[in-house]
Amino acid sequence: KNEALNNVLRPLRDYVNGVAQGDEDIVLSSGFEASKVPSPVGPMPQVINLLATGGNGDGSVKLRWKSVYGSKNYVVEQSQDDGTFVPVMYPSAANFLIPDLEIGKFYWFRVAANGAAGLGPFSDSYKALAS
Repeated sequence: KNEALNNVLRPLRDYVNGVAQGDEDIVLSSGFEASKVPSPVGPMPQVINLLATGGNGDGSVKLRWKSVYGSKNYVVEQSQDDGTFVPVMYPSAANFLIPDLEIGKFYWFRVAANGAAGLGPFSDSYKALAS
């Protein structure tokens, strides 16, 4: 009885996983219960599509980027001159608010994905005006 049901559900599961291409939101919206997907063992790819915008007048910068499949978290680095970067945050999501910056000052940011095999390469740096 259980095996017959599994024979019906496996192809549906494989179809949903194929269509979702690692996007957890699509998997969860399918109605299937999601199980933990193992992290890739190989090196993490470079973070792409980093975007930084000024905050809401509170001295912050909003960062977002395309999430990297298999990342456990990210390393966000900040620079005041696009030369010397220092780690400032370790978010698990592909967006983050950097607080406590000097309003009206430019900052540069870059992000790298951290996974089972370690830290991937950093994104290109992105300049943003704290506001």
